[in-house]
Amino acid sequence: MTDDIVATVEVPPDPDVIVVEVPGEQGPEGPPGRDGAAGVGFRLPVGPAALGGHWVVRGSPSGVVFASSDAVADAAQVLGVTAAAAVAGAPADIIRSGVMTETTWTWQPGPLYLGLNGLMTQTAPSTGFVLQVATAISATTVVVEIDEPFILAA
Repeated sequence: MTDDIVATVEVPPDPDVIVVEVPGEQGPEGPPGRDGAAGVGFRLPVGPAALGGHWVVRGSPSGVVFASSDAVADAAQVLGVTAAAAVAGAPADIIRSGVMTETTWTWQPGPLYLGLNGLMTQTAPSTGFVLQVATAISATTVVVEIDEPFILAA
């Protein structure tokens, strides 16, 4: 006994190319995506302290920790913005570039900078270093894109 296979053959304008599509069964459902975040990211373990969602983080030997604009050593180590809160030792989803939405935000359109202790701010720091981490496109939506840091004179 044989199963009937139905195939779609498409002949594009290039006569040397023939595309054959053979339908198959749908695979299993994948894991749920991140709420409010769509972009280029990765997952790393959180360091010794829990992190809130939408914090700017850097790498450390003990795991991901918040970055701070007053710590000049953090300037070249910023990885991105956490997509959600994560407890110590658990994996955190980190967005390096892309769109993030949070209904509790109240941003004005414009640049967002790394502030103190991992928080984003719309006021550029006056000490340490300046690093634009995102651009607010509405009160509740930002586009994350980590810029180059500028070290401020002491």
